[in-house]
Amino acid sequence: DAAHRSSIRPRELVERNLPGKTVSQSGKRNLRCVASRHGSGDAPRHELLGQSITGKILAFPYGKGSAAAPLVLLELAKQKTAPAAIINIETDPLLVAGPIISKHFYGSSIPVVTLARAAFNSLQAGQDATVDGEKGQIVIRNG
Repeated sequence: DAAHRSSIRPRELVERNLPGKTVSQSGKRNLRCVASRHGSGDAPRHELLGQSITGKILAFPYGKGSAAAPLVLLELAKQKTAPAAIINIETDPLLVAGPIISKHFYGSSIPVVTLARAAFNSLQAGQDATVDGEKGQIVIRNG
């Protein structure tokens, strides 16, 4: 119901409409820490260690600019362990290549959207949300 929802307007980079629970991270992120076979973080000392991103909305402010990012996302899409969506403040162009290419190779797309810093900072881990790249909004269900 509308009383328990809020809507945030992102700028969409890869369109699609998918629900999921948010997984928030701080700082720049390198996706090489995610093992594709199970979609969980496997690098020691990484925020995602032991957490699954499969079917979840992965929110991190900035990418690290790694050329491996699109390949990791392609492999996650192939293994069906990809996140439901990605939310950033600034998205590295290399990161966007993975979701765009996965649509052509595997028929699945990962929505990628950017938010203003204030809106991004309002996200909380574990929120039920839908990233709607087609309508250009993120709907968060509160409670």
